[in-house]
Amino acid sequence: MIWIVALAHATVPEWPTPHDPVDEQCEQAYAVEVGVTVPPDLASGGVGNCGAVCFPTADAANLIDVEAYAEQLRELYQADLIELQEENQRLQDVINEPTALTDQPTVNRWLGRAEGTVVGILVGIVGWQIYQTQSQ
Repeated sequence: MIWIVALAHATVPEWPTPHDPVDEQCEQAYAVEVGVTVPPDLASGGVGNCGAVCFPTADAANLIDVEAYAEQLRELYQADLIELQEENQRLQDVINEPTALTDQPTVNRWLGRAEGTVVGILVGIVGWQIYQTQSQ
């Protein structure tokens, strides 16, 4: 129960917005391999032609995995959101459905009062009749 309340009030952080391109950044990603010369678009004569970030291959693979995981979560929650919206619409339809006259509490209270009155009168009449027959 506590988890349900905590999850209901938990806020999912927003997806980060993409950064604007930096001046003189490389137009595409290049693979840098051991023993292979750096592509000429990236550097010429040992001097960089554009700005880029080089980080380990495993980190890049981890980043791609995290991005794929985030996309799966987005799709999962999108399906949950659609399901909850449909359920909400069904409940709204049930709530907005007109209530039959016999199902309304006010009508039932008055019917109960009338029944009680009729039963009381009938019990009184029967009791009076029994009293009258025993008195004679």
